[in-house]
Amino acid sequence: MLADEERPQLVFRDLGEYRLKDFDRPERIFQVGEGDFPPLRSLQDQPAEAIPFAGREDDLADAAQTVVSGDRRFRRRALLAGALVGVIAAAIAIPIFALGQGSPTDEAGTESENATVFSAPKNSVVAIDPKTNKAVGAVSVDTRPLGIAFGEGSVWVANVDNNTVTRIDATTRQVEATIGVGAPPTGIAFGEGAVWVASGFAGTVTRIDPSGNAVGSPIRFRPVLKPSSSVSGLGGSPLSGGSVWATIAAGSGEAWVADRKNFQVVRIDPSSSSRAGEVEDLDPQAVVVDGDFLWVIDYTGGQIVESDVQSETVVNATPFDIDSTPKALAVGFVTVWAADTNRDQLLLIRPPSTAIASTIPVDDGPAALTIADESVWVGHWTGKSVSRIDPHSRTVVATLKLGRSVGSLTAGGGYVWAAVT
Repeated sequence: MLADEERPQLVFRDLGEYRLKDFDRPERIFQVGEGDFPPLRSLQDQPAEAIPFAGREDDLADAAQTVVSGDRRFRRRALLAGALVGVIAAAIAIPIFALGQGSPTDEAGTESENATVFSAPKNSVVAIDPKTNKAVGAVSVDTRPLGIAFGEGSVWVANVDNNTVTRIDATTRQVEATIGVGAPPTGIAFGEGAVWVASGFAGTVTRIDPSGNAVGSPIRFRPVLKPSSSVSGLGGSPLSGGSVWATIAAGSGEAWVADRKNFQVVRIDPSSSSRAGEVEDLDPQAVVVDGDFLWVIDYTGGQIVESDVQSETVVNATPFDIDSTPKALAVGFVTVWAADTNRDQLLLIRPPSTAIASTIPVDDGPAALTIADESVWVGHWTGKSVSRIDPHSRTVVATLKLGRSVGSLTAGGGYVWAAVT
C-alpha cells in the first residue's frame, strides 16, 4: 500500500476499515491528499446486485501511479474535476468499493449527474438505451471490430483481424451470422438495400445481400497494396490513418469509398456493382452522404469539403486549424459535425457558411459519431467512452464510461451501438 511508503508532499488520512469486494476481511483505507473525500460506498452499504469496478483495474492503477509520480497535466485535470483524492484512493485498493450497476460515476470514482460506468468486454458491441443513457448489454464479436452499421433490423460489424462481418439481431441482441469477406474490412455502411464493406488493404468493396447474407464478387476500386503490406500494417486503430483505412458511405443511390491511396472518393453504382466515377484531388479521411451532397474530410488538404454527388465536383470547402485532426463526420440538425481527435473537440459547420461555426470540448480522442434520439453521440478511442451531446445547447449531457476504446458508432432498433476493442 502507498501508506507504507514515505512520499514527499503527500498527506495520508486514515478513513477506517471497510469491507471490499473479493476481500475475505475488512481492509483499512487511506485518503491521499487533503480535503473532504466523499463517503465511501463499500460492500456493507451496497445492494445485493452491486458489481465490482471490473475490467478497469489497470486504468485505475495507472492513474494512481501518474499522480504519485507528479505528472502536472493529470494532476491539474483531476483537481479541476474536484476528485483527485478519489482517483488515488480507488487505485490504492482495487476494487476499493463496489459500484451499483448503472450507478452514476465519473472517471474519478465519485458520483456525478451525467456519467455512468459499464465494463464492456473486449471485442464487443455495446447496446446503449438512449432513454436512460445506460448500457443494456454487450455482444461479443470477432477481433478488432472497428466498423459498424445498421440496416434491415440488424447491426453489421466489420472485424478487421478476422476478415469477417458479424450480423447481430437488434431485437434479441444475439449474433445471427458471421460472414467472411475475404479481406480486412476497414469500412462498412448500409444503404441502397445492401451492406457495403470496404477493404483499403485489398482495394475492394464487397456487397452483402441482407436477405440471405450472400457475399458478392469484390468490386475493385484500386490495385491491391504491395505484397510487403500486411494486416499488421493496419495498426492498432483507424486514428493512425494511412491508405489502408478506406472508409465507406452509402446513400443517394450510390456507395462512396474513400481511397486515400489515390487521393479520391470513388463512386460505386449498386445496380451494376461497378465503379462509376470519382471525386479527385482529395485525401479522404472520412465520408458521409447528405442528400445530394457528399461531405469529405480532406485530411492533408486541411479542409472539410462539400461535393455535389451528381457532378462529382467540390462546391464548398471549410478549412480547419493545422493542429486539428478530424477523423469522423456526421450530418444532422442543419449542422456538419466533425470529431477532432487531436484537440478533443467537435467542429461544427452550418452550411452554407464555409467557416467553423463553433467547437464543443469532449472526452479524449473522439473518433466516431452518429445521430440518434435528437442527439449527437460521440465515441472516444482514448477516453474509452461514449458521450451524448445536446445539439441545441451544444453541451455534453451524458457520458458512458466503457473501459474500452470505441472505434465506431451506429444507431437503430431503439439503441445506440458502440463497437469496442
